[in-house]
Amino acid sequence: MKSFPWKDLKLNKFYTKNKVKIYYHYQKALCSNKKGMIVACLAWNMSPDVYSTLLITNKKIRKYYDFYIIIMRGYKSNIDYGNNLTNISNEVYNFIKCKKIEKFIIMGHSIGVAIWWRYILTYGDKQIEKF
Repeated sequence: MKSFPWKDLKLNKFYTKNKVKIYYHYQKALCSNKKGMIVACLAWNMSPDVYSTLLITNKKIRKYYDFYIIIMRGYKSNIDYGNNLTNISNEVYNFIKCKKIEKFIIMGHSIGVAIWWRYILTYGDKQIEKF
């Protein structure tokens, strides 16, 4: 994608039950004795290059943490229906379930924080190590 300053930031696709395409980026920890998993939700229609500096230049995160960046529905598309906290938090839950993520640290930016709040209100915080 032309908007990213780093060529190695690869976006993958995840399809919701309603066939909505959601982009995400995954970066595996560099060492085998990882300390955990981080899952980040971005602001509305924001590209993942917001977290790129964190991912690419923070040596401790790159070394010890697997990292998912979930980009909300509607990114790079015309989807404007169903864009609400309930639908998006359900999609985040289904993504986490599909990827078999059991314990994780959550990060959010702007509406990404509100998505995590809705997620916690709906699904609880048992799997969440830190916010």
